[in-house]
Amino acid sequence: MTPYPHLPHEPPQIEMTVDGRMVDPPGARWTDRLIRYAVVAAAVAALLALAALAFWLAVIMIPLAFAAAAVAYVALRWRLWKLGGGTGFPFR
Repeated sequence: MTPYPHLPHEPPQIEMTVDGRMVDPPGARWTDRLIRYAVVAAAVAALLALAALAFWLAVIMIPLAFAAAAVAYVALRWRLWKLGGGTGFPFR
């Protein structure tokens, strides 16, 4: 039985020297730091790949937007020509 039955787990232990100073926790191992840097590098690479994909899609859509605008212009001029009673060529 724990001395603190109202807590779901043991309270943390505080490490202190005899003169009252706190003991520093051990530093991270070099393998932990290496893994942390590898995860950060992978996240940055994934974000760069996502940004490159978004840029590529935007560049691909520019000619499509011009083509859609050209089709819309031709359709508008055709409709205006039809409404005008057939006078003149529709594309001036």
